[in-house]
Amino acid sequence: MKPFQSGALSHVLCAALLLGASAADSRRHLVQAPAADCVTRLTSLAADCSAQIQSITALGPNIPVNANDDQIKAQLKGQPAPTPTCCTAAGDFISGGCRCDPQVLTIVQGQNINTNSLKTLVRATELSCNAPANIDPCK
Repeated sequence: MKPFQSGALSHVLCAALLLGASAADSRRHLVQAPAADCVTRLTSLAADCSAQIQSITALGPNIPVNANDDQIKAQLKGQPAPTPTCCTAAGDFISGGCRCDPQVLTIVQGQNINTNSLKTLVRATELSCNAPANIDPCK
C-alpha cells in the first residue's frame, strides 16, 4: 500500500493562504463563487487546524492512502484533540464539498500531492473531530 503523502502539505497550505487572500480581495468587487468559497474554506482550515494538520501529516507514512476508519483511528490514538475552532473549519470545508472542488484540487495537484492523501487527511480530521462519516459529499 502506498503511504499517505505528507511532505508537501505545508506547501499546499501556504498556497491556499495566498490564494485565499487573493480570493478575498476579488470578492470585494464580485459575488462570491463556489470555488472562491472553497479556497476561503481551505484557508480557514489551514489557519484553524495547523496543529491538527501537522499532527496528522506526521503520521502520514503510517497511514495507507486507502486506509479504513479503524486503521486511521489506530494511528490517531494518543494525538492531541483538535480545537473546536478547527473542527468547525474542517466541518465547513468538508461539508461544502471542498475536497473535490476543482480549484482546491488544482492547488493540491499543483503541489504534487496525491488527491487520495487529501482524502485521507480529511477523513482523519473528521474522525478526530468525531464528525459523522456522511458529511463529505465527495466520492
